Amino acid sequence: MKKPLFATLGVAIAYTGAAWYTGYVGEQKFREQLELTKQQPASVGMQLDLVKYERGIFTSQVELVIKPLSELPLELVRLTSRAQHGPVLFGDGLGFGLYDMTSRFQLQLRDEQMNKDLQAALGDKLGDIHSRVYFDASYDGSWGLDALAKEEDGTSLSMQPSQVNFSGRLDSLSGEAQIKIGAINAKLADGSHIDVAEISGSVQVENLEPGVNLTNMTLTMPEVKGANGQGVAFSLEGLSLAQLQTLNNNKIDTQVKLDMVKLVGPVVVEKAYYHISFNQVDKAALKAINESMSRAAGVTDPEALQMVYLQVFTEALPLLLQEGLSAQLSLGAEFMGGKSEAVWNTRYVPPADGKTLTQLQGLEEYLQLVDSDLSVKAPAGLLQATPASTMVGTYLQEDNGNYLLKASFKAGELVIGNTTVPPEQWMTALAGMSAMAQAGQAPAAGEADAYSDTDAYADANAYEGADAEAEATEADAEAATE
Repeated sequence: MKKPLFATLGVAIAYTGAAWYTGYVGEQKFREQLELTKQQPASVGMQLDLVKYERGIFTSQVELVIKPLSELPLELVRLTSRAQHGPVLFGDGLGFGLYDMTSRFQLQLRDEQMNKDLQAALGDKLGDIHSRVYFDASYDGSWGLDALAKEEDGTSLSMQPSQVNFSGRLDSLSGEAQIKIGAINAKLADGSHIDVAEISGSVQVENLEPGVNLTNMTLTMPEVKGANGQGVAFSLEGLSLAQLQTLNNNKIDTQVKLDMVKLVGPVVVEKAYYHISFNQVDKAALKAINESMSRAAGVTDPEALQMVYLQVFTEALPLLLQEGLSAQLSLGAEFMGGKSEAVWNTRYVPPADGKTLTQLQGLEEYLQLVDSDLSVKAPAGLLQATPASTMVGTYLQEDNGNYLLKASFKAGELVIGNTTVPPEQWMTALAGMSAMAQAGQAPAAGEADAYSDTDAYADANAYEGADAEAEATEADAEAATE
């Protein structure tokens, strides 16, 4: 009788020791992840604080508080968790690992009435997070949000269950997640309504170094439809958003794509897209931008914030402007029986004669850094009743029922179609846009010196010979702009 008793007691003692040890190791890994997160720049706009970590033998109690650094309606998010120590885990199915953790969200808003409304809509929690951490510090888990429904005074809002599945490692900030947002239905008292089908997506983050991530994501919205109070209906089909980031020559290439299959409303628009890419961004530049932007977190004074942004620009620009830097914007759609599209490319050209950016003098030398071209195509039928039809042969070309606009800016020379636009025309336009942007703002100390070259260029009307012929050319340029 004694042997089985001693054996049972021995197993109990061994398991107690194992539970204490897995709880100890689990806490170290948890704190390691927390410190890695805190190393990220505050430009994400959030502050993470560990309020408590009370480790027992078999379980631990954890509380985290997340606070926005700017003045948002959201004051804080409180995350209260209970961890069950391994080595045998019983949480979301039997398994083995360091611990199972169940967490609950609680939102606290700055406005008391909004807090009451939130409490009435969501109760005490915003879904539960279930996660499991394994012996090798890897983890996986899910966050589920139950169905929501609210109706009051003829207005209703409902959302089907949503879920996020995630995985990663506690010793790294890399990870991935799959997202499902339940269908949403909203209706107002005047009869207007909107129905959003289930949204799905994924996110993959590869942390290269503190402040530098490669983030790839997709988000798909199959259908949105609705109507206003007068019964005028609309629908949107096949909306998708994607971001792709890759490391090429130790620099980051980024593509963002927004696509739509069809929009039905006052007009029908099909195969619409908006794509933008920004390539060969140095990691040091991205890190400098993130670290510098963290200084802006929590700054509310407009003048102080402007000075922070100016400092960010000054520090990051030399790191950003390196050989190979380029950007592209392309957009287009099919509507009214034709297809319209535009592509704009721009490339950075390093200063000539081995000069650095700080050695450049005057706006003319800075404009030599830009090599850009633009191509626009639109059906002639759309533009025949506009002033654009009078520019065929100068700024526009006609080809197979389409109007084509091609423009380039190279070595400080602007060419639109077959016409070279004199510098005094577009320089004056630049000065005018700058004046509008600064309207009502007095120049800060030292600002006049920073803009003296540009102002002198514009105030002198750029060049001699701004006679009647130049005015006629300016009229043509303005018409092309319209």
